[in-house]
Amino acid sequence: MHSIFFDHIHDEIVVTNPFAQAVLTFRGDANGEVPPIRIIQGPKTGFDQPDVMSADPVNNEYYVPAVGNALHVFPRLTNGDAAPIRVLNNAGGGPPSVDYEHNVLLVTGNGGIHIFERTASGDAKPLRMVTGGPRSGVEPPDEDVIWIPGTRNFLARTRPFGVRTEGDRPGGPGNYQTVEDAAMFIGVWSIDDNGDVPPRYTIGHDTFMEFRNFAVNGKTREVMMSDKTRNSIFTFSFPEAWETFTPLTSAPYTPPGGRGRFGGGGGGGGDGR
Repeated sequence: MHSIFFDHIHDEIVVTNPFAQAVLTFRGDANGEVPPIRIIQGPKTGFDQPDVMSADPVNNEYYVPAVGNALHVFPRLTNGDAAPIRVLNNAGGGPPSVDYEHNVLLVTGNGGIHIFERTASGDAKPLRMVTGGPRSGVEPPDEDVIWIPGTRNFLARTRPFGVRTEGDRPGGPGNYQTVEDAAMFIGVWSIDDNGDVPPRYTIGHDTFMEFRNFAVNGKTREVMMSDKTRNSIFTFSFPEAWETFTPLTSAPYTPPGGRGRFGGGGGGGGDGR
C-alpha cells in the first residue's frame, strides 16, 4: 500500500491492500500477526487495486479512489462487500485529504487541486481549483495534497512552471533519480484560493528525488515528508504554514493538450509507486 491513516479519535489504523482489492482496519494497538477488525472487499465496492485512501474520523467516513478516477465513500464501520454511499466522479486518482473542520474535500489530478464540498457526489463541480500556471510560477500541484488541521491551509507538491529536465524525457527511469531531474518542492495554499495563484511559502527545494507523502505535527508545527529514491523521511520546521492567509483569486490555468505529469512527456512522469 502507499497510504496509511491513523484514526486518532477511534484509535484505529486503516490501510489499503491493492492485491486483495481491499481496505483493512486494525486496532491502534495491533501488533504481530493479527487479523483486521473490519475489511471492505468485494465486487460491490467497485475497487480495482486500491492503492491509497483517506478517512474522516469526525464524520466517520472512508474515501477510496476506485475505477475511472472515481472517489468511493464508505461509512467507517462498513464490513464486507458493500457499495459506497457516495461516488464522486472525475476526482483524480491520488489520496484525497478531508478538511472536516470546514466541510471540504481536497482531491488531486486533472490539472490541480480541486476543492469540493465534503459531501459532493456524482458529477459535482469543485467549489474552487488551484491550478498553478505562469502567474503563480508553479506547475499544477496535482498529485499530493494534505490539509493542515486547525487551519484553512493545505500543502501540495509542485515544480517551477515550465521546467523540463532530463528525467522528463521519454524512455527515462520510472522515478526521478536526482534532485535536479525531480525539480520538486512543497507549497502552502489556502482552501479559499482559486485559479493560478502562488503558494504563500515553499519548502524542500533541492531536497527530493521522488517525493511520496506527508504528515504534519500541529503541536510543533513541523511537516514530515518521505522520499522513495532516498529511502528517507525529512522533517521541516514550517510554522509559516499555520499562518492565516487572505484568499487569492485568479483566472485558472489551462495547459495545452498532450501534457503529462508536470508537463513532462514520460520517463519521470511514470508512477513507479
